[in-house]
Amino acid sequence: MMEMSKPMKQLVEDYTPDQAGIETVRATRIVMLCGIISAGKGALHSKLLESSLYHLITSNTTRLPRENNGIMERNGIEYYFTSQDDMRELIENHKMVEVNQFGENIYGTSVEEFKKVANQHKTALGDIDINGLINLRRIADDSITAIFIVPPDYATWRSRFVNRYGSSEAIEKEWAYRRDITIDELERALAIPYLHFLINDEIDRAAKAIDKLARHEKDEPSSGDERAREVALHLLEEIKAS
Repeated sequence: MMEMSKPMKQLVEDYTPDQAGIETVRATRIVMLCGIISAGKGALHSKLLESSLYHLITSNTTRLPRENNGIMERNGIEYYFTSQDDMRELIENHKMVEVNQFGENIYGTSVEEFKKVANQHKTALGDIDINGLINLRRIADDSITAIFIVPPDYATWRSRFVNRYGSSEAIEKEWAYRRDITIDELERALAIPYLHFLINDEIDRAAKAIDKLARHEKDEPSSGDERAREVALHLLEEIKAS
């Protein structure tokens, strides 16, 4: 009863999965793609999923579906769109691996998603923010390959962002909300030493590089971390100046 009275924010801040959930995650090979909005993570997911080795982890969110590139998001595809009450129940019953709150919305990944991967003997492939990644690594450090995806330059990234939202009104509204989040995400990512950085300049090449990292093979020099980190730093500087 005490936990039921907690506000959602406190439940999220205090959250830990149960031991069974932790063991499920630790037994799973995991590739998590991080990156700012419109870095191209979705396209890379699609390319990697052409291989039977990967299974896409779908996260839960309490926000409503929205339109991306003229297409409305679908439940169970982009996210499981979950009510506040259902999310509270999942959290209180420790059925989530990790949860985070952004504004009024809660995001997180369920233990059930990792069970699906374990049953199929595949590699879990997911999209996660920096907070979620830090939480996930606390319980399954050795299982995770984390890769921060960056566009090749500011102009390419801005073009992708504009195409994503279409109308000038939608772009301005989203950018007003996203700018500080994007800056924070880049700054925090650049401060994390264990995070691989990868330039998404060509889908086939980038997907092959991710697959090599997932298999713990040496990546090709042209997509090495040092160059990609430099691109991320330049992108951060240009976004701050915009």
